[in-house]
Amino acid sequence: MAKPRAIDVSFWLCAALTAIVVNTCVQIEYHNWRAGNYLQVEMRQEPGITWRTAATGERAKSVFIERRRLARGATGDDLEAPPSVEELDAFETWRQRALRENRLYWWVSTFGVFQYLLAPLALIWAAFLVLKSRKHRIPSIVFAILALACIVIMFYRQYFQSLGW
Repeated sequence: MAKPRAIDVSFWLCAALTAIVVNTCVQIEYHNWRAGNYLQVEMRQEPGITWRTAATGERAKSVFIERRRLARGATGDDLEAPPSVEELDAFETWRQRALRENRLYWWVSTFGVFQYLLAPLALIWAAFLVLKSRKHRIPSIVFAILALACIVIMFYRQYFQSLGW
């Protein structure tokens, strides 16, 4: 069996890195879409806004219901009445939105931050392969285009700036 050449190994490593970069970009775009385009809508409405994750468990439910109960008391309604169906539906709607925003936050704060290192590395590596390997030139051009697209999206969505760090 023939020993793999270093340029072939380099090509496959670049392919794997590009796949990680593209997967991260697609995941963030998907979760951003599921969260109602949170990165471009919420983060740009108020300068200096800080992105925080929301608690979504039983404690969050009890706080939500307590706030609704106090609001009912302010309007003169019965304070001791159990939560209405509308209040429980409002909580569930809020919770689902918070879960989507939390998932987006997780992707942006972990892999999204690594994009600032990995995407340029994938672009430079692919450009190197375009110049050095005739055999892998076309796929390397595709890798470079994909990495460049991910870099553009990364800066457009402002992954790092959206975290408010």
